[in-house]
Amino acid sequence: MKGSIKLQNPITKNGTMYDTLRYDTEKVTVGDYIDSVSFDRNMQINMSIQFALAAHPKLGFYAIVREMGNLVVEDLEEQIRGTDIIQIANIGMTFTRGRVDLPEDSSEETSETTQADSARTRSKSEK
Repeated sequence: MKGSIKLQNPITKNGTMYDTLRYDTEKVTVGDYIDSVSFDRNMQINMSIQFALAAHPKLGFYAIVREMGNLVVEDLEEQIRGTDIIQIANIGMTFTRGRVDLPEDSSEETSETTQADSARTRSKSEK
């Protein structure tokens, strides 16, 4: 999922002000995902709450830094504030709640393959 968000509180890096951030969740790597969902086992709160509080914004940060290229997660962690946090958390939440759609014909292909495989298996076992 690609898009952009308009920041209520612009951020700066090396003298450049950013009031809009682009993101692309297709650029989030497995390492980014694992880093985002790594829990602090010492926190005394429910894991699902911790996931929402920490993983969603961090996944959003990764989607932004992977797309923008000139920002790093630490830039965002240090400067993003206010309602911009919620916008970025929504990127991560949408990513984790989304699903990958299979090509339209793949379910038919899988079904046909499964039926053919089943028929071969039955035929071999009958011999």
